Amino acid sequence: MDKDVKITPEQLAKAMDADYQKLVQQVSAAVNEAPDGAVISGSEELVRETMADLLESAKCPRSISARK
Repeated sequence: MDKDVKITPEQLAKAMDADYQKLVQQVSAAVNEAPDGAVISGSEELVRETMADLLESAKCPRSISARK
């Protein structure tokens, strides 16, 4: 992205909404599917990977990166 191009919080939120909704679905599924008594250890890897994916999306949201 060109340094002269600015993004507003609203633009970022709109651009990332689908990624955020996917994160919510995946994290809740991971937590719900974790064995009883092992919610953290049973879900942490998938949650960490999902959060890392969201972080990458935030660095260069698809709909924003295409504009000039």
